[in-house]
Amino acid sequence: MWDQNGNRIDRQDRSILAGTPLGGCSGGNLYINTVIDAVYGRRYIPSPDGVTIGLIPGYRPRTNANYGPGNTGQAYFEDVLNFDRFGEQQLIDRQERFSVFATSDFNLGAVNWTTDFLFNRRGTDTHRWRQFFPLTGGTTAIIPAYRYTDGSSFASPVPSGIAQPVMPFPSDQKIRINYYYLRTGLDGLIGGTDTWSWTTNLSYTRSDGDYSVLSILKSKSGDVDPNLRPWTGGRSPSVNYFDPCYLSGQCMEQLVAAVGAWHTGNTVYDQYLINAVATGEVFNLPAGAVNMAIGAEYRNFGINDQPSQQERSGDLWGQSSAVVTKGRDHVKEIFTEVEVPLLKGLPAFESLTLNMSARAFDYASVNKSDSVWKLGLGWQIIPAVRLRATKGTSYRAPGLYELYLGNLSSFVSQTSIDPCINWGQSTNDFIRANCAAAGVPDNFPGGTSSATVISQGGAGVLKPETSSAKTAGIVFTPTSFPFSMAVDYFEYTVRNQIAQLTAATILGGCYGAQVYPNQFCSLFVRNPPNHPTAPNKIETVYQKYVNVNRQKVRGYDLLGRYDGDFSFGKLEVEGQATYMMEDFEEFFSTSAASGFSTSNRNGAIGRPKVVGNLRTTLKRGDWSWTWYMNYVGRTKSLTLQPTFTYFGWTNAVRDIVAESRLYHTLSVRYDQPKWSALFGIQNVTDKAPPTVSSGVATRYGNVPAFATQYDLLGRTFYTQVSFKF
Repeated sequence: MWDQNGNRIDRQDRSILAGTPLGGCSGGNLYINTVIDAVYGRRYIPSPDGVTIGLIPGYRPRTNANYGPGNTGQAYFEDVLNFDRFGEQQLIDRQERFSVFATSDFNLGAVNWTTDFLFNRRGTDTHRWRQFFPLTGGTTAIIPAYRYTDGSSFASPVPSGIAQPVMPFPSDQKIRINYYYLRTGLDGLIGGTDTWSWTTNLSYTRSDGDYSVLSILKSKSGDVDPNLRPWTGGRSPSVNYFDPCYLSGQCMEQLVAAVGAWHTGNTVYDQYLINAVATGEVFNLPAGAVNMAIGAEYRNFGINDQPSQQERSGDLWGQSSAVVTKGRDHVKEIFTEVEVPLLKGLPAFESLTLNMSARAFDYASVNKSDSVWKLGLGWQIIPAVRLRATKGTSYRAPGLYELYLGNLSSFVSQTSIDPCINWGQSTNDFIRANCAAAGVPDNFPGGTSSATVISQGGAGVLKPETSSAKTAGIVFTPTSFPFSMAVDYFEYTVRNQIAQLTAATILGGCYGAQVYPNQFCSLFVRNPPNHPTAPNKIETVYQKYVNVNRQKVRGYDLLGRYDGDFSFGKLEVEGQATYMMEDFEEFFSTSAASGFSTSNRNGAIGRPKVVGNLRTTLKRGDWSWTWYMNYVGRTKSLTLQPTFTYFGWTNAVRDIVAESRLYHTLSVRYDQPKWSALFGIQNVTDKAPPTVSSGVATRYGNVPAFATQYDLLGRTFYTQVSFKF
């Protein structure tokens, strides 16, 4: 390899420069290992004749400048990552749904026979973009020689070598799921009793889904195996990747035809269920009868995921290879519930009732028997005032997919997961400090090839989820006024919640955390700075299912309702609000291991302290007019400060607050016995979601991406027509 002055570049220099983007054509970039001129800021690509190097249209070398000491000078930063067609991709996937429901009810003397059937079909289409960056060359390289367009000599001829264009490619997916549910059951009275009844149910559920993906076939990509040293082979691509038409995405249809293919996998979930329940009065107490229910249930359920042949054979470029995911589980359960009237008709004790329930079960998958329970107390002090309280536990065994997922490898781009890329230009204080501590250069451009993400099921490792719950509240229902109100305190604690961390979450949890290093940092492998070919590149991310150590929320719920009849119609007003006192999340055993100095995330972006809604409906004849308001409270970053140093500018100010939002929705509904019609306007005032500065949160544009309470669509019109037959 030679530079522009005819000097040879040795192997070590070549490995460093190979990751430097030479150019882009409205988003298409070019990496060349045989001819690298990016260090001189020149913009060249091979012309279609394979000889003349032409100017890359639209590419400007990245330019970064600080304000400098004393806030002097002019800061400038430009890093063009999107291309002309980037705005075509979908933020919200396109979905279509179709449902059919049928039911029957027959009386067979002392026995009733009921049957329900439901069919639902859901279709989801996604359209996004990815990058295609094959290494092409060896003896089949399409770059035989070069000269500059100004006529100056570079080196002629240059031996064939390896080049890496970077092109956009569609990342499209089509999902079609057919869901079937069939239930039949018998019920009746138990002979010889006046209060005991029985019911049995038998049901079958099946979800059958096809998922089709537009992918790049490795066998058609012309990509040289990067494990071969030196690069001497590789199938020649059928099109010229270095043509600006392909680099820019203008020849997208031709590129898809040359290297793309749709492939389809299938996933089936099914479940058989049978249960039997008996209910009735056990005996009488002075305050009333003791009621009891007792039952048993058996469930057998399975998963059978068959990846496409291309996935199984590993013939997908830059995408997952997969094996069959298949497994079954079954559970046996017995349960009971008892309601005991303790007091009734006494001063300050209109009624006092105790409710007790319990369930014992045995899951084959975790080879463990366990139980849950719940206690509830209801105290009617006077007709208008009632107190209530509950305490109980719950349990969830790992799901089939979580247990039996076959080894799955996939690939993600370095820019989508690595926070340390160009961390010197980052406005996130933690990323700057932690990436520096990891030894990553502040101008690190990122690896030139994707990171490998490895996923697999957690059979034998995952623990069941468990939780405990406490609630206490008061209900006010005056008899002389059509109004009711309830205030409840809640406290929920979940241990060992089963979750799969994404690659971006893992890397962000490591480098974007207050505490570094932490346990997130053990879930990926980064090359050392002295790696011979790819220094500091993220090689592998272990995206496994984990048990989240502990989560806890505490707060208050308020619910109020008014129903009034007037000459002009019936007025309904219903509102509810939640105030969160604590929102605790600890991924690992301690706050420090989870990357935080504190585990209370209450009030953080995406976790507002206050949310609420208010619905007002006027019903007049066949018409219903509704005004709905939805409120989302103010949130902010709990770790970053509003004042910081920005590109050398001291005491710069950033927006770390997502302001509160109040949305309005208006709708009108017309009802008839056999049909109804609804028309509405959502977000009537076209209120935009709040924005935050870069580095404060993951964003769509400047909008916090995962603060899902905000309306992202703006003013929206909708209609719905329903028929009964």
